[in-house]
Formats: sequence, C-alpha cells, structure tokens
Amino acid sequence: MWQGILIVSIAIVLTIAHAVAERVRLRRLLNRPCAGIHWHRQFPAVSHDEIRSFLRLFCDAFAIEPLHSTKFAPDDHPLAIYEARYIPHLTLDD
Repeated sequence: MWQGILIVSIAIVLTIAHAVAERVRLRRLLNRPCAGIHWHRQFPAVSHDEIRSFLRLFCDAFAIEPLHSTKFAPDDHPLAIYEARYIPHLTLDD
C-alpha cells in the first residue's frame, strides 16, 4: 500500500517540477511586449487579421495560449521555441 502512495507522490512531484521548469524556460518569450509592429514592418502588405490568424495557428502548434500570440516576432526561430516549450529527449512530445 505505501509503495503505491510513494509512486504516486513521486509522479506528482515530477509532474510539478516539469511544469515549473517549462514555465521558467518560456518566461523570457512570454514576458515580451507585443511584436505586432515588427510583423507589419517585415510584411507590410499583410493585414492585421492575417497576421493574428497566423500567430494563433503558430501558438496552437506549440500548445501555447493564444493570448501570448502577439509576443512572437518574425525573427524568432521555431526550433528555439520548441526547445523552450519541450525538453528534447526527456519528454514524449513530437
């Protein structure tokens, strides 16, 4: 009985530690101000709605809340965001 409780307790602690570490890795990206002006300078012919739609799709792909979508800049590297979101070789994510 106590072994089951120990295993569940360890699983809970590891899950919490993983969530905290992920939040710390993403903090530098998600604490940035809106990068909308950078998108409009990079792509002046594209409408606001098209940029927002792309950024929502981008956030969906990385399982990031849509309210953070405008914080990503056109010069951000998707692999760097992926590595901030997931720990390669430690998680079972794609």
